[in-house]
Amino acid sequence: GGKKNLFFKKKMMNRLTRRNLHQVKNFVTRQQSLRYYSKRNNQFYLPKLDFDHKQGVSPVFTGEQMEYHYEKHHQSYVTKLNSMLNSGDLDKYKDKEISAMIIDAYNSSFTQLYNPLAQHFNHSFFWKCIKPNEGEEEREPTGRLHDAIVSQWGDVETFRNEFKNKAVNNFGSGWTWLVYNPSKPKTPLEVVNTGNADVPTIHEKIPLLTIDVWEHSYYVDYRNDRPKFVDEFWKIVNWEFVEDVFETVENSN
Repeated sequence: GGKKNLFFKKKMMNRLTRRNLHQVKNFVTRQQSLRYYSKRNNQFYLPKLDFDHKQGVSPVFTGEQMEYHYEKHHQSYVTKLNSMLNSGDLDKYKDKEISAMIIDAYNSSFTQLYNPLAQHFNHSFFWKCIKPNEGEEEREPTGRLHDAIVSQWGDVETFRNEFKNKAVNNFGSGWTWLVYNPSKPKTPLEVVNTGNADVPTIHEKIPLLTIDVWEHSYYVDYRNDRPKFVDEFWKIVNWEFVEDVFETVENSN
C-alpha cells in the first residue's frame, strides 16, 4: 500500500508540474506586447518602448541612465543572440517560441544561449513594468490585483516592504519579482529573487512585476544607493500592465 501511494503521489506531482509548466509557457507566448523575436525574419530585436527613453523615465531615471541601459546593455544581449543565429548555432531553435527556447536552454545547460536570452526577456519585461510619471507620488495597484495583495499581505505597504527587503538584499546582480505561482491557487502571489539572468519561468512561476537590481540599471543616477533606487521605483511602476498580466493569468485558470 505504501509503495502504491508513493507512486500515485509522484505521478500526480509530475502531472501537476507538467500542467504548471504548460501554463507558464502559454502565458509567456500569449504576451503579444512582448514580441521581440521574429521567427519569420529569424532575428532578435530591441522591443519598441512605450515612452521616449532619451527623455528618461521621470522622475526616477534620467535620459543618460536609460540610454546606457537600453541602447548599450540591453542591445548587447540582442547583438549576441543575433550573432549566434547568424552563425547557425541556434538552428534547432528556429521553430520554437522564445519561452520554450529559454526553458530548453536552461534544461540543457546551454548557458551561452540561456544567459543573453534570459536577459533579453527580463529587460523586455522590465520596460513594460515602468512608465513615466508627471508627479512625485507613489503609484498603487488597483482592482483584482490590489485585492489579492491585500488578501495575502494585509496591506500594500507590507507587500512593498517585503519587495524592498528582497530587492535590497538580492546579493550581487539579479532581479526581484512579484510572481504568480500556479501551484498555490489560494495564495498564488510571491516575492522572489533571481540571480544574474535567471527567469521565474524556469521555476514554474509567472512574472507579474520586476525590478532590475543589476548596478547598470541604476548606477548613473543612484551610484551604489540601491535602497534609494528601490524606494523611488514605486513612482514609475506601470500597474496597468501588471494588473493586465495578473488578470490574464487568473482568467486562464
